[in-house]
Amino acid sequence: MKDSAHRPLIWIPIRDYRRLQGMVQDRAGRVDRLLRDEMDRAIVCRDSDLPDRVVRVGDRVMFRRDAQLSPEWARLSFEDDAADAADGTVSIASTLGAALLGLREGSRMSYLDQDGTSRLLCVERVIPMDRH
Repeated sequence: MKDSAHRPLIWIPIRDYRRLQGMVQDRAGRVDRLLRDEMDRAIVCRDSDLPDRVVRVGDRVMFRRDAQLSPEWARLSFEDDAADAADGTVSIASTLGAALLGLREGSRMSYLDQDGTSRLLCVERVIPMDRH
């Protein structure tokens, strides 16, 4: 998954980027490496410069883990804000959460799920969190 030619552009707001840096700074797990790889290739910008319909922490997103699977809804959250997975929250500290971060509506990206299964993630809809 190091070949960024097969991964779509992603955008991360500077505030989230800084919080993510602190979160993964001294950790070396598989998800932490994926998150660092995603952060390294991200376009980091101010909130006002983010394109429309980009998945950010706090947003609700409809996605498919693979094209043949049913769509799912979830809210992307920081690790320490994540509630029980049964409530539809996906932690940024999971492979799915790391893969969702920064993708635009309509984007597709390959990633390895928690159990090592290769998936093709498809973002179908992004509902931004009210940030006011």
